[in-house]
Amino acid sequence: MKKTIICLTAVLMLCISLASATTFQTKIELELTGLTGISQIDNSDGTSVDVTIHTAAGAVVESRDAATGIYTSGMVIPMTGNKFTLSYATDYTYNLSTIYGDFLYNFTTPAEPATGGAELHTGQTKCWNAAGTEISCTGTGQDADLDSTSKSYTSDGCGTGTVLDDHTGLCWQYDDPSGIYNWEQALAYCNGLSLGGHSDWHLPNWLEAGTMLDFSCDSATPNHCYSDFQNNKLLWSTTTSTYWTSTTRTESLGEAYKISMAYGRMDGDGKTGNCYVRCVRSE
Repeated sequence: MKKTIICLTAVLMLCISLASATTFQTKIELELTGLTGISQIDNSDGTSVDVTIHTAAGAVVESRDAATGIYTSGMVIPMTGNKFTLSYATDYTYNLSTIYGDFLYNFTTPAEPATGGAELHTGQTKCWNAAGTEISCTGTGQDADLDSTSKSYTSDGCGTGTVLDDHTGLCWQYDDPSGIYNWEQALAYCNGLSLGGHSDWHLPNWLEAGTMLDFSCDSATPNHCYSDFQNNKLLWSTTTSTYWTSTTRTESLGEAYKISMAYGRMDGDGKTGNCYVRCVRSE
């Protein structure tokens, strides 16, 4: 089969998932949006593209193959095989090897993170008294006094059409599907979603869904807000209705929890009812 590629320069974007101490594992995928002059990579037989990571001294860490398929500009090439195991704070070279030549990208892995897992932040940076008047946060013990960390997201941070929550490591579907679904339909939709080179999407549970809300957003709608409780890094189908979670309400097993965009809270609803859907996955 004839294989065509027109590519002189490349910028490779790395999607990194942190794991253990001293080393971490990462499943690296090529984001073709950064390639210039590309027409097509035909990897139908699975032999035309592979990826190798080298240390600064040139030693090969591990080699993997690209999944079979025909890829064009703006698409993601999923890698097959085991994840790379890399050291923290180390210089590496990412080598994309094709039948038309090799394309290199030098990168440094991040410093080892502090223990404690994902960071959870509401996004609130202001404080108010019982009358609703804004006051100094110092010494109040309110959310913004103890934390005051703004929400942080990376667009396309875990593949095209995704949004990475920089604090939790959750990967969100950027544009939720238009229309409403009952609970079982919502579960099936997310389970079957293929987006950004990933197929391990799911309907968020109660805890995951709560991290979607930005509690610095209010009726004044600051520049970073789409509407109340909604950060504009995500595209929303509704500003007043609800989104399903995957969590059943155990005191009423025919109900599941949904998250309200109008009030920023969780409520139960019958599983045959209809709500909006946004899918999530873990990096």
